[in-house]
Amino acid sequence: MIGIDTNVLIRFLLKDDAKQSARALRFMRDEISAAAPGYVSLVTLLETVWVLDSLYGFTPSQQLDVVNDLLSVDSLEIADRSAVTQAAVAARAQRADFQGCLVAALGAQAGCNHTVTFDARAAKRGGMTLLR
Repeated sequence: MIGIDTNVLIRFLLKDDAKQSARALRFMRDEISAAAPGYVSLVTLLETVWVLDSLYGFTPSQQLDVVNDLLSVDSLEIADRSAVTQAAVAARAQRADFQGCLVAALGAQAGCNHTVTFDARAAKRGGMTLLR
């Protein structure tokens, strides 16, 4: 398994730098496989979503499309895949932020009764409990 940093994933996804994007494509195509996958950590995944949102203006729906596309790649090992999948489904269904849904899903997976937040939207749509 080979760990993949955010910048490699972004270059592969967006093709925004000719030289680095070409190298990222060769890496994804030729150097990882289902038998020897690339590893996408939660930090890398969340940084990727953040970059898509803040630097490239992707809508929440477009961000979720990217997350779902990454989940479908056989040559990628996504950290905490079940929580990521659960968060992506919840975010789409509830029109919530993927990041908040992932925090709640990881908490539930760890055995938390609930996850508290000061973010009213996350409490309403993301499956968290508003801390008052």
